[in-house]
Amino acid sequence: MAGIRVVACLPAGAEEKLEALLRDSLAPFEMYSGFEWREIWDRWTIRGGSDATGFLIVPGFEDDPRLIHDFPRYDGKILPSLPGRCAGGPKGMLRVSDSWDEWNSNLLTLDGWWIERGNPVHGACVSPELCPHMRDGWRYERNPLGYLENLDSNVILVKLLCHG
Repeated sequence: MAGIRVVACLPAGAEEKLEALLRDSLAPFEMYSGFEWREIWDRWTIRGGSDATGFLIVPGFEDDPRLIHDFPRYDGKILPSLPGRCAGGPKGMLRVSDSWDEWNSNLLTLDGWWIERGNPVHGACVSPELCPHMRDGWRYERNPLGYLENLDSNVILVKLLCHG
């Protein structure tokens, strides 16, 4: 089992119910779900601000309360974000292009795709052969950064560390 970095996209205003929305978005990809081709993770946490794997913040937004910071570590230790970094927030406050690591980041889209290099997986499909909209997944897989850049500035992006 290894650590998997993923950028989860959530609708604007998701800060109000962040954990519940993340749980719902990630649920189709949980291990032991019975859909082997979608089983990716067995636990997750918000992580990126404290270890420089998250987002760079657009200057002027560093103290904005809508920014998302790392969950505490498993032992309760608080993990403060590094200066100019965070684990997420509204896209318009984040330097997305400067923060994207195409080799180490997966993407969870607003429409239920988990995109990793060479392997798009849709949360509502039982297999790639039976997925009626696989072309969308392949399109996202070819240009995940383009997908992020084209999102509305109010969409919430959150960097997660999943164990899988």
